[in-house]
Amino acid sequence: MMIYPNIVNMLGEMTVDVNALCLDRTQTYIMMIEEREVATCTVLNAAIARCSLPKIYDWGTKTVYFQPQSRGANDDKAFVGYIYFGGLYRV
Repeated sequence: MMIYPNIVNMLGEMTVDVNALCLDRTQTYIMMIEEREVATCTVLNAAIARCSLPKIYDWGTKTVYFQPQSRGANDDKAFVGYIYFGGLYRV
């Protein structure tokens, strides 16, 4: 699984793209951030989902779990990745 961008603003309100295999448009996918926060995801095609990140009031590298939100055997199957949440930067 690839996540782009993998360095994001910790105040959220942005999206990341998840490159995964064999996504099903009929499924609802979520991204759990450190098993606390949830990002909702929209499937763009069979390989890419776009997830809207919530505000995270903590900086640093967070483990994320991308998984289908369904009732059944797939509930505990998740792809694991990492995102670095940083502060606001001025250029």
